[in-house]
Amino acid sequence: MLKLFLSCCFILVSCFQYAKAQDILTLRLATEATEEDISVTAGNYFVNKVKEYSNGSIQIKFYIDGSLGNSKDIISGIRGGLIELAIVSTSNLGGLYTGFLALDLPYIFDSHEHAYKALNGDLAIVLNRGLDRANLVALSFLTTGYRNISTLKNQYTLQMM
Repeated sequence: MLKLFLSCCFILVSCFQYAKAQDILTLRLATEATEEDISVTAGNYFVNKVKEYSNGSIQIKFYIDGSLGNSKDIISGIRGGLIELAIVSTSNLGGLYTGFLALDLPYIFDSHEHAYKALNGDLAIVLNRGLDRANLVALSFLTTGYRNISTLKNQYTLQMM
């Protein structure tokens, strides 16, 4: 069965507690995405910018490939204070705030520009208010595709039919 979905990844941060070690704050950023995924590229950029802007006083250890678990595990880790930051698909957040389920509707955005305009405007405010109840905050939204087809079955072209 073909499933059309919107996959917007974004970074979550929880209300967290941390231990100081020589005035360097070390945070954990986790994702189940692989090295080749654009969200890992964005995560690496974020890690480097935080280090640069904090003059090295904030370090982020980036765990990719699901090394700290799948998205549900990572979200649970954030809520439990074990992980401070995450990059997850919005489809994994529908259980925390049903407003995220609307992002899975097919053809909700006409273009990347339309998606970014919505996700950097009032929609982001509404989604963040929904996350407030779970003590989570969305720092950023990254679209990884808004008209994707995903299937577990063999893929065929018209020429193969």
